Amino acid sequence: MAKLFRYYDDWKTEVFTSVKCGWKGTFEEEDFEIHDQLLDSSCPDCDYSSTPMFAIDLYQTLEDMENNWDKLTENEKAIVRSKRQFLNKLEELSLKSVDELPDIEDPSIIIQRDFMEDEKDRHTVLKFRERDLAGTSRVWSL
Repeated sequence: MAKLFRYYDDWKTEVFTSVKCGWKGTFEEEDFEIHDQLLDSSCPDCDYSSTPMFAIDLYQTLEDMENNWDKLTENEKAIVRSKRQFLNKLEELSLKSVDELPDIEDPSIIIQRDFMEDEKDRHTVLKFRERDLAGTSRVWSL
């Protein structure tokens, strides 16, 4: 069974042994594959179709980065701050209930997607016949 690592665990130096052929090595010496959310590794000497998977390394999440703040570079910290600020703003602007949607009586509607910009941000807005769907006091951010 493969060992599961989080990004900031010590997965790069751990030595793995193949139960099939006895090969020993680290994650970076193994045959590893890159996927959307993770890396996985297996023995480079065993037959590809039957080689046991040694380890799975999950890519870091925003929470992982925040929990390992002292391991981040200044550039990574700036990225985390920016992402967190974006997510907080998104939460603030998001609808909280279906009750916040306007009542629309027309049997068919056309929704237009547009952009609204201020000094710092560019927001996507949805409009119904040139008025904001959420009314004049609220803009939907997507």
